[in-house]
Amino acid sequence: MKKIGKGIVSFFLLLVCFQLLAEGNVELKANLDRSKVEMGDSFVLQLSIESEGGINVEAPDFPPVENFVLLNVSQSTGQKTLFVNGKIRSKRSIIYSFELQAKKIGRLAVPQIEVVVDGKVMKSPSLKIDVVDAGTLPQNNRARRGRGNSPFGNFPGFDDEVEDVFEDLLRRRPRVPEPKKELNVKLNPNEAFQLRVVADKKEAFVGEQVTANYYIYIPDNFLLRSFDTVKYPNLRGFWKEDIEMAQTLQFETVIVDGRSYNRALLASYALFPIKAGTSKLDEYKAKCDVSLNGVFGFGKPRAYTKSSWAEKIKVNPLPTQGMPSNFSGAVGSYQITAQVDAKKIVAHQPFPYKLKIEGRGNAKNLELPSIALPPSLELFDTKEESQFFKTGKSFKEFTLYLIPRADGEIEIPEIKIGVFNPDSAKYEEIKSGAVIIQVEPGEKPQGVNPVVADNTPKPKAEKTLLPFEYNKAQVGYLSLYGKWLSLAVILVALGHSIVFTRSELGLGSAEAKKIEKYEARYKKLKTLMKKQDYRQLGVEATNTIYVTLNSCLDEVESGAELS
Repeated sequence: MKKIGKGIVSFFLLLVCFQLLAEGNVELKANLDRSKVEMGDSFVLQLSIESEGGINVEAPDFPPVENFVLLNVSQSTGQKTLFVNGKIRSKRSIIYSFELQAKKIGRLAVPQIEVVVDGKVMKSPSLKIDVVDAGTLPQNNRARRGRGNSPFGNFPGFDDEVEDVFEDLLRRRPRVPEPKKELNVKLNPNEAFQLRVVADKKEAFVGEQVTANYYIYIPDNFLLRSFDTVKYPNLRGFWKEDIEMAQTLQFETVIVDGRSYNRALLASYALFPIKAGTSKLDEYKAKCDVSLNGVFGFGKPRAYTKSSWAEKIKVNPLPTQGMPSNFSGAVGSYQITAQVDAKKIVAHQPFPYKLKIEGRGNAKNLELPSIALPPSLELFDTKEESQFFKTGKSFKEFTLYLIPRADGEIEIPEIKIGVFNPDSAKYEEIKSGAVIIQVEPGEKPQGVNPVVADNTPKPKAEKTLLPFEYNKAQVGYLSLYGKWLSLAVILVALGHSIVFTRSELGLGSAEAKKIEKYEARYKKLKTLMKKQDYRQLGVEATNTIYVTLNSCLDEVESGAELS
């Protein structure tokens, strides 16, 4: 029994020794990126928790204080391996950076921050900063941030110059946003990387927008060496609009089931189900080279090819009850506005009238609604512009160029469109409102008919008949051979007409082929004008002029005058 009792006592003493040793391996440091700052400028308080073993650190909170404003918080990690007296020492660190701004001038005490490490509370050392009036510090002091103390401490045998270089490299690392928890994803913690699709909804109506984001998730102890897309998702059953296709991978830190991952967006789509039933968000496939982040650096890269999991979307049909007559398939939450940008409107001169439909939905697929313009307004031309945004919203704007054919007050009627709002699951009618314009008198071009027609009845003109008598008793040459002569005359006239028409129109001739080329160029110029591609329009217009001049010069004598 005594031996057992001594063994238990020795075991507890050993545990205490390990605990004391573990506590000695954890170190909390704090430093400022500079000791003096101007009023209105910001500075960074850097908090580092260092340990030679694994620790559990809860993200600290900056306490509410009166003298400082918290602008931003970021987190990063670091690792340092040293050879000291023939032995290897390795330290890991978790660094929290608090960007602060002072509210008053003077020597201010930066508040101490409490950090919970392995369930125990540790408090950062107290620091002070001098805050002076704006514009009083030298230019080089304002531009250059101070280094402060090393977050890894001063280890024996470590060269100060090398440590300064390491400090500069560490400070140049991009800031990592505060990690956020990802609740809509299930990951396998044992995989080097994983691809997943995250949709903003699992159920939608036909035509309702579903935003699908494809991500890559990499555990924080792995490093991505290369990335190659093997297959993009097909997304059959959806009308697809690209919101964002990643050109470079921008990583952010997220927490999934309590573990830290680096996540980057691969592709983002705005999807609109085409028919009721079940539609599938199919796989994104990629090949990646990853390596393990070990104590002595990064391990040997290994290549893996993985695919995302397919996700299903339930698609409900649109209700038939309450569907308005002016519903043309617009599904979403929209608003419509109408405006006239012209400061001065003159009769017989075009002015722009804009209709803008915007909101959450497929605005790019909307058509121009019918407009019952008054007789005094003539539609000259139209153009349209549309765009999707990363927020999931879109817009489509129609610009109508109208020509008023009368002066005075003219009302452009209100536009009404029936839409289905998936948020309320009801049909709605959006209205633009009527627009009243004041038209000033202007010079009427030649050939323009008056707006108001003259409806007064006019007397019918009397027909004057030529005197003619037919004598049945008289039978001549025409009565015997008239039908054959008539047929011959008709055939001669028809042949002459064909020859004349072919000659005048140049059918099959070189001139006809030139005309066809000019008409094709004219259509291309008109298309570029509608697209507002003025750079390409200038190029094509210049080429058309050169082609026309060359064609004319080929057919005239030297020195002839061109008209």
